[in-house]
Amino acid sequence: MKFTVILILCFLAVATVTAKPNHHLEPLAGLQIENGMLNFKVKSTGCTSIDNFEVHYLQNSERDALQIVRIKSDRCRRMPHYLWLSLPLEAQQQTFSVLNPFLTLKPQATRESQ
Repeated sequence: MKFTVILILCFLAVATVTAKPNHHLEPLAGLQIENGMLNFKVKSTGCTSIDNFEVHYLQNSERDALQIVRIKSDRCRRMPHYLWLSLPLEAQQQTFSVLNPFLTLKPQATRESQ
């Protein structure tokens, strides 16, 4: 009986570790579209790369939309900073909505203004 309980607890621990992480809409600090590329600015703590993101295209009768989804968390501990990343834009429409939230960044002080 004791062995069965331990075995079940071990299985639950492994299942929890291997479960898919929650994918979420990444807050964007900037967005540009140039030469067929979708350039977006995101927060990083040192381990963010383009492989951490997917672009999902949503087609609706009213409007087309896209969302940038973070599929892998940045678990590094570097001081947070913002990073520009680029992915090819595959949207068929010229007009579409971006469903991600946008951040409002404070201007950085320069040494001359301090």
